Amino acid sequence: IGTRFAYSNTGYFALSIALERAARKPYADVMRTLVYEPLGMRSTGGWNPRVILSHLAAGYGMYGDTLMRALYRSPTAGRWGGDTGLISTAADLARFQMELMHPRFVSADLLREMTSRDALAGGGTVTYGFGIEPTDFRGIPAWAHAGAFSAGYSAFAITFPTRDLSVTVAANSTSAAAPSLVIEALPLLDDSLRPFPATPSRDPDAGRTTRLRALFSGDSTAVPMTPSFDSLAYAVIKARFRGMPPGAPLTFVGCDDLHQSKAALPDRATSECYYRIGPERGGFVIGVYFTDAGAVADVRAKS
Repeated sequence: IGTRFAYSNTGYFALSIALERAARKPYADVMRTLVYEPLGMRSTGGWNPRVILSHLAAGYGMYGDTLMRALYRSPTAGRWGGDTGLISTAADLARFQMELMHPRFVSADLLREMTSRDALAGGGTVTYGFGIEPTDFRGIPAWAHAGAFSAGYSAFAITFPTRDLSVTVAANSTSAAAPSLVIEALPLLDDSLRPFPATPSRDPDAGRTTRLRALFSGDSTAVPMTPSFDSLAYAVIKARFRGMPPGAPLTFVGCDDLHQSKAALPDRATSECYYRIGPERGGFVIGVYFTDAGAVADVRAKS
């Protein structure tokens, strides 16, 4: 117990049942009285696919190479709503983000628990708080969460508490890539919020790119890793890189020094370096967090 972390929709489903039993009333009523009404979220509530709602955006998804209307799983999919079945708008989600930045109903202690990385028994931390991912954006503190529903919807919200800025995208498509849409919009709002340096530079460690490629390809001895990354994320990274085209270029872009960052960073991370996978047009960028000793602490998509 307390040694590993795994995100689970089932956990939220179980939590909604526990909340119902503790409050002795339906989950939807608890959320309406404690969250939606106080925050003015008038377009938010449980979703019943049998009820006709005006202005409801139809959900879509890609099935093979074809864009099609998506299907909900069952009329009772939103019965609890802890893990799914919530209907809302980007404006209402922004109201919730505003409460995080300027709390009126959430206590300081609860907000701290929601937005702090949880700890493991072995001393490491995980990339999650209470329903929120405390993270950074090039060293700037951020709170984020993404979600998608098979009925054809996806959303992403990110808040920068030190910048008094929050951005939310809600899309009626499971293939809309809501996080990418937000990342592309951020520089329009704050020029410092670029996902990686605009001007490429030269890697001061000439052989690091080659060693990283070997690490991502499955050679666990190519670059040292922190215990948390090795046990929690490395297997996922290897699996993703197995799907990359053979010989796809891995090009260094630049680095950020995070020694002075006040954000929730991966364990012992003090810098983040950016690498483009594939061609400049059509490729994508990842961020690799390093410790002072050169160990990989985390890897995240940046575009």
